[in-house]
Amino acid sequence: MRLTSLWLILLTGGLAVLAVAGTVWFWRIARGRTAVRITGLILIEALVVLCAGLVANRADSFFPTWQALTGDSEGDPAPQAVRQAPGKLDSKLAAASGAGLAWTPAGYTTWHLAAPPVLIAPVGYRKRTDHTFPVIVVIAAEGQKPSIRAAAASVPDALTLVVTPGPATTVADLAALPGRLAHDARAMSDGWAVVTDQQYGALARGWQKSAPARIRTVADLDVRHPAAAFGTAARSLPEALAAPVRLPS
Repeated sequence: MRLTSLWLILLTGGLAVLAVAGTVWFWRIARGRTAVRITGLILIEALVVLCAGLVANRADSFFPTWQALTGDSEGDPAPQAVRQAPGKLDSKLAAASGAGLAWTPAGYTTWHLAAPPVLIAPVGYRKRTDHTFPVIVVIAAEGQKPSIRAAAASVPDALTLVVTPGPATTVADLAALPGRLAHDARAMSDGWAVVTDQQYGALARGWQKSAPARIRTVADLDVRHPAAAFGTAARSLPEALAAPVRLPS
């Protein structure tokens, strides 16, 4: 019988109920026999704790088998990687490579951007299908995109999202990006970095101030040396995250 078996939990619970009934009965007829009463109470407590532990173990599979409980994993099923859900744009994004892909999710026009955002996948995005990637958001003028694409290619383990705000773009508009991007690409929802030119520095820092747990850093972009800002941003990012591993149930 496995440690996560429902029958084992029911058996332990039944024994606890019997222990309670037996203790109450002996309590009445065994007056003056303190040892009997103490033994009954200890047995009840042990069975209740054991039953609670079995319920918790069934819920989270800490020790699915008796061998796992004793530290002997020989013969246990091998751990299995949880399948990473693909992004809706994975195939197109990988094919676009360093050129980038125009990202036009439904409703993106409500973000008041001057142009559709451009999404650039890191090298190896196509092959590492079990990973989600941190994100660098570049907030810059439209004319700077060619140099930005080249600099993005120097960051091997991060998605790059290039955004050109319009006159009406607000922090609230930028805050909508992470949730939508996670549906279309294998992007982390937190731990982002922002690279911004001087024109949009206030907007970028306003976004970071509104969501400090999501935006780790804001790096200033020098159009003559864009790779420097990307290097600063990349150093603040978490590592690409592999799909978790679980034991078969």
